[in-house]
Amino acid sequence: MDGISDLSISLPIAGSVVVALGGWLFTYFHGRKVVSHAAKLERINRQLSQFYGPLYATLKAGDAAWAAFWQEYRPAHRRNAYFGPGPEYALSEDELLRWRHWMKYVFHPNNLKIEQLIVSHMDLVEENELPEAYTDALAHIAVYRAVLAQWEDGNFAEHTSIINFPARQLMETVEPTFRTLLKEQKKL
Repeated sequence: MDGISDLSISLPIAGSVVVALGGWLFTYFHGRKVVSHAAKLERINRQLSQFYGPLYATLKAGDAAWAAFWQEYRPAHRRNAYFGPGPEYALSEDELLRWRHWMKYVFHPNNLKIEQLIVSHMDLVEENELPEAYTDALAHIAVYRAVLAQWEDGNFAEHTSIINFPARQLMETVEPTFRTLLKEQKKL
């Protein structure tokens, strides 16, 4: 009878150990899931507030400024190019002066915001590699610095960057990620 008595004492102890171990495992894995969930939400919040949100808004503002400029000063021309070959692109001195003014005070400052966002928040980029649209935008902005410096020196021989601004490609890169992150944020 001593064996049965020992077994009746051991079973409750073993049961208690199993319940305690099970509780600990549940708490451990649940805690890991909660921490992972919180870290994911925190990253998405940072991505939206510090990078994709401001970048998307800046791109939208730039597009609106470009549309307003175009509507006001070149409504009869195609919207994709202010400068180009052919007589339809011949610009007066007043039109060139207007271009320089808008570039210096509207378009380039907006582009500098885009540059600052990309360069300062590379750690928040969703893609594994820097999207080509970002590098093209950075290159365009860098080259325009040389053009603007020439204008400061009174040299108006050049009016454009040798690299076009990738507005459409940037929006095609940023907008879907912005919208996906918003959905993920709401889900979390």
